[in-house]
Amino acid sequence: MRLKNRIQLYTTLSLFLMVLLFHTATYFIFSFTLTQKDMSRLSEVTENIAIALKKSEEEGLPSSELLRAYLPQNGMIRVVTEKNQSKLTITKESTFSSLPFTYEPGQIAEIKEYGNHLIAFAAVPVIWTNGEIVSLQLYEEIENTEENLALLKLILIAAGVLFIVLSYFAGHILTKQIVRPISRMTNTMKASMRDKAFKRIELTGDSKDELYQMGQTFNEMSDILEKHYEKEQQFLHDASHELKTPITVVMSYSNLLKRWGQTRPEVIEESSQAIHEEAKKMKRLTDQLLTLAKNDQPLYVEMKPIDLGNMCKQLCHTLEVATNRPIYPHVLTDHPLKAEGDEEKIKQLLTILIDNAVKYSNDSVHVNCGLEGDKPFISIIDKGIGIKEEDLPKIFDRFFRVDEARNSETGGTGLGLTIAKHIAEEHGAELRIDSRIGEGTNMTILFQK
Repeated sequence: MRLKNRIQLYTTLSLFLMVLLFHTATYFIFSFTLTQKDMSRLSEVTENIAIALKKSEEEGLPSSELLRAYLPQNGMIRVVTEKNQSKLTITKESTFSSLPFTYEPGQIAEIKEYGNHLIAFAAVPVIWTNGEIVSLQLYEEIENTEENLALLKLILIAAGVLFIVLSYFAGHILTKQIVRPISRMTNTMKASMRDKAFKRIELTGDSKDELYQMGQTFNEMSDILEKHYEKEQQFLHDASHELKTPITVVMSYSNLLKRWGQTRPEVIEESSQAIHEEAKKMKRLTDQLLTLAKNDQPLYVEMKPIDLGNMCKQLCHTLEVATNRPIYPHVLTDHPLKAEGDEEKIKQLLTILIDNAVKYSNDSVHVNCGLEGDKPFISIIDKGIGIKEEDLPKIFDRFFRVDEARNSETGGTGLGLTIAKHIAEEHGAELRIDSRIGEGTNMTILFQK
């Protein structure tokens, strides 16, 4: 069953049950109120007759004449003895005479149904003229109450039917309003799959309700998926482009080896060296690609307290030996520089930044450690070629190189800073850059306290 039909069916059934319950309760409450009034009135009349009988006995008036004066228009007065015998029956309707009767020892009032008619009944014990205790019973057909209840029943049924019909059409309109955004979303998804494009839902109105928010969330999701798709396509394009050159070089030198390798030793040496260098480049590139692929998922970081000052000193000494370039660490505060983080990941981050500083400058590199307010920081400062201001927002993009000086000839793949940014983000650290052409670059990692 379609969602639209299901919603309409459930709402109509729910409203029908609510109307049925409400109208039934209304009918029975109204019926109870009216019959209680009739019973109270008849009981009061019966008590007045009993009092009048007592006075008439004292004055010597005939009881039958007195009772006839109290006879209801559509009713009957009956006197029943303890032996369940009718001593006296007064009525204008012959049908009342055939009503069954029993002796009632106490005072009662109730509604009885005889022949599909409601009759109010009241009884009270009295002392008859001969000293015998009898039950004075008063019957009255409550036509007004019966007519009012019948009219009420008709009105409730008609109102219920009208309400259900109107609610059905109202539910139909409401259901269309509810389902329309879902249908638009479904059609948009189908169109996206058919056209291989990320389409959006056109949002109308400013109600800001749940349906509007659902459409808005769908559009936001489409934006995110489109960005990821574009990044994936760009990544594949850039990766294939980066691998194309070393693969071409390897194939060229391998062909050269096949042709001249057995007769010319210098060709073997040159080709072997070239293939070895290109293989190293490809290995470095694939390693970084694998790192990026892992970094697209949340990193597993083992957060522990780290002494940033000692870590920087040890790392700078190691990299100074490896690069054969002067790298000077400076701790700018007497306070211990403590931060929470994964030491191996932070070393990887610093290695990427220091390696960049070494590649793109000919002078010494300085690594400053200190406090900015109450937050520890590490700054890597070089006096190299610098970066253009318009290129600064793009330097963390995959495979981005700012100019011809920053190309694969320097040994870079354009992935290092992307990895560095991801590591910083996983630690909640801020990665800032300040660079000027011809003056150098300052990369700062600002840690959380």
